[in-house]
Amino acid sequence: MLFGEATALSADHTIADTFHGHIQPGWDIVGNANGGYTMAMFARGALLHSGRRDVISVSAHFLAPGVVGPITVVADPIKSGKRFATTRIDLANAERTMLSGTVITGDLDNGSGPDLISATPPDIPAPGNCVRTVSADFFPPPFVDRIEQRIDPSTAMGTTPGPEVRGWMKLLDDEPLDTLALVLASDSLPPTVFNTHLEPSWVPTVQMTIHIRNRPTTEWILLDSHTRVVTGGMFEVDNTIFDEDGTVLAHSRQLQLLGLAH
Repeated sequence: MLFGEATALSADHTIADTFHGHIQPGWDIVGNANGGYTMAMFARGALLHSGRRDVISVSAHFLAPGVVGPITVVADPIKSGKRFATTRIDLANAERTMLSGTVITGDLDNGSGPDLISATPPDIPAPGNCVRTVSADFFPPPFVDRIEQRIDPSTAMGTTPGPEVRGWMKLLDDEPLDTLALVLASDSLPPTVFNTHLEPSWVPTVQMTIHIRNRPTTEWILLDSHTRVVTGGMFEVDNTIFDEDGTVLAHSRQLQLLGLAH
């Protein structure tokens, strides 16, 4: 099942501002749905509700693990302006709310102004010379089989270069990349702290914010992810996404808990 189908939502014609979907099997990390995948469904609800073309910003609080099964997305409009629409979103199943937060939607074609960019893409091998990730019995998880992912060999699992991971991603069967795919991509790399001596056993997301600056235009997108602070049982992950030509597409910050193996 491709990404678009796996994140599809349908409007509830009896309850206003409500959409229904299904968290699909195989998009999980050891039984719990990947956070970027559920955030993409969360953001799709805002796109459908607002009628805008692009996701501009997503801020989500993760309240419970995503589990396979039917879900409901409820949109509460905050403001609809000429350039942006801001919508509060809740994503829930029959038992509890899993994600809650806000999504800003708009049209990236409507932005104009000067450029001042210091972010540059990392120098990594081409996708064909990077490490392809496929699922195993425990890790990598089933989620990696739902995308095409290539990890920079210098930051592959077990290299322990420090809390950073870099790699390439695209969707299966050349499914087109859009701003929803960038939401997915922002949480697609292996956790940065797995490239440390800390030996984490689980790293659930508490909160994540994504800002999208441009639509993807190339076959692959390049992800550069790193952590600077691990303290108090938590760590942040900063991720920047580039087109193959070096254009900045998105950047995100994610707060995760750090559970240790012993």
